[in-house]
Amino acid sequence: MPQLMKYLLEKTDDISASWRMCFILPLVMHFAAALFIATGRDLPDGSYKDLEVSGAKQKSKGGGSVAKIGFSNTNAWIMLVTYGLCFGVELTMNNKLVAYFERYYAIANETAGPLGATFSLMNLFARSWGGILSDVVAKKYGMRGRITAMWVVQTLEGLMCIFLGLVTVGYDSPDEMKYRGLPKVNSTWETTYGTTFTFDQPKLQVNICGSKLNRSPTHGWVNNVLTPMPIDANTLIIMKDPADNCIHAQDTLWLTILMIICFSICVQMAEGLHFGIVPYISRPALGVVSGMVGAGGNAGALIAGQFIIGAGKKGNLGPLDDGFIRLGGIIMGVSMIMHFIYFPKEGGILTPPGLGFDPQIIKPDADQKGADELNFDKAKTTSTNQSV
Repeated sequence: MPQLMKYLLEKTDDISASWRMCFILPLVMHFAAALFIATGRDLPDGSYKDLEVSGAKQKSKGGGSVAKIGFSNTNAWIMLVTYGLCFGVELTMNNKLVAYFERYYAIANETAGPLGATFSLMNLFARSWGGILSDVVAKKYGMRGRITAMWVVQTLEGLMCIFLGLVTVGYDSPDEMKYRGLPKVNSTWETTYGTTFTFDQPKLQVNICGSKLNRSPTHGWVNNVLTPMPIDANTLIIMKDPADNCIHAQDTLWLTILMIICFSICVQMAEGLHFGIVPYISRPALGVVSGMVGAGGNAGALIAGQFIIGAGKKGNLGPLDDGFIRLGGIIMGVSMIMHFIYFPKEGGILTPPGLGFDPQIIKPDADQKGADELNFDKAKTTSTNQSV
């Protein structure tokens, strides 16, 4: 996507149109996926309708009945909140990291994009690690082990988020409150050979400790001498404030990337650990519970992005690294509600089974089955009766 945007920007010189046109690519992929889903089956064993006709799957008792069961389970509501602290955080970081690299580290978009994508790339294996860990601890400790592992990993996630913010919080960024309202400063650009060009034109100036993607002029100042640029005019380059107290002047990029990787691994593992528990919350309302928990992720992203980290350079919550520290503390604190997850036959993190509390407020019918509970023996019997 960043490479496509760069190509379009070079052709049109319209950044607003360029980033919008980039979405042609995921739009095509979206329609291809929709076509694939529409022509596929609900389950490897067949579509719901066919399985219901054969007798292998219990016919649905109605969406309203299933919804009441799902929405009346206290464990589902707790997981809805805590999933917002992992998947919601993932969505938030996907939205913030590219801007973080661009504006704080003065990195060009085509490089900032792949660096920011390292957070999502951990999905290739880390979410599966969470599911595997959930199954491993369940063999020895049962459901209490699954819940405890989820809480421990999500607490580590919050700690890694704090560490990410601590890497740069001691240096200045363009979002520092002390810089609000101050005039812009001359910008610089350094060639691959180490020559630094300075630009004093008003259109090429940047915010204090800030950076900006600009078109290169024909000349710039080198040691107070007006010097021709070694690149073609109108080439897109990153110009930045040369002050040595700024984040982009520090050698902390490698540590930031390391913290992002560790942070992301914990985030994805926490997601996998959540869905190691979701199928056991309410089998008859598994779809509703899964939807509730998934929706918690989207809600968490909205809350974290707008009210905890801040809405970018126009936000009033200060620099992004301050926001990372706040977010990490909130993740660790709110994740404590996982101690209230309780299964009557299994217990919770600290509570034993058999306390007399049932998290399922509205009970399903005694014979009510989940959509994934199939009985092919019954299907064969039905088929035999029909043939006779």
